[in-house]
Order: sequence, then C-alpha cells, then structure tokens
Amino acid sequence: MFAPEYVSIDCPQGDISLILKTDNSFKLEIKYWSQTENRHTHAERINGTWSSKGETLTLSGNVELTYIKDKTDLTVGSRSASIPSLKFLKGSLSTFANGFELVERTKVDKLFLEATKEQKKHNKAN
Repeated sequence: MFAPEYVSIDCPQGDISLILKTDNSFKLEIKYWSQTENRHTHAERINGTWSSKGETLTLSGNVELTYIKDKTDLTVGSRSASIPSLKFLKGSLSTFANGFELVERTKVDKLFLEATKEQKKHNKAN
C-alpha cells in the first residue's frame, strides 16, 4: 500500500509534491525555484493515473514515472526517523524532477513537528 502524499526534501531546483488518490488518479506538482529571485517562479502540474505492482509505483499520463518503495533515514535536530519513501527508478520528464526521491508527507511532517517542539522546550529551559 502506498501513502496518499509524498514530497521532495532535498531538491535545490524546486519542490515536488505527489498526491495519490484512491480512484488511482494522481496529481504531481513541480515548483521551480529561482536562486536569483529567492522564490518559486512557476509550477508545472501533471495529472494522470497510477498503478502498482508489488513495491513498484508507476505514474502514467503525459509522462511516465516509475518509483520503488524505500526508506530514507532523516535527522532533524536530535530526532531521527526512517521515513517511508519512493526511490526514483526511471521517467520521461524533461525537468529536474527526474531522479529525486519523495518521502511520505505525514511522516516527515511529524518528524519536523517533534523536533520543533523539542527545540522549543530546550530554548525555554535555557
């Protein structure tokens, strides 16, 4: 089973978010970051259908992207977690989005929230 939302976390060219719907449709959004303007300058949205076979996820539509389930070890502050992720296998996009791993949004959000709460406690104690 795949999670409903995934995001990029280490992508200097922009941000990638993927929503997998229960009707087997997907929404992929690619936001492009401008180093000179220090902001996202435009976004590309791709819709299509998704299918899975075992641990492999395939997105099909105007593009075809293939991922495999994986785990990404992350550390935020003193908190660490092994986050379910999608490792990029192959794709037909002509953008930076080819090649980046996506992590499960709810799990990475939880890690950041816990680390933030811990840091606030630490700051109050000092």
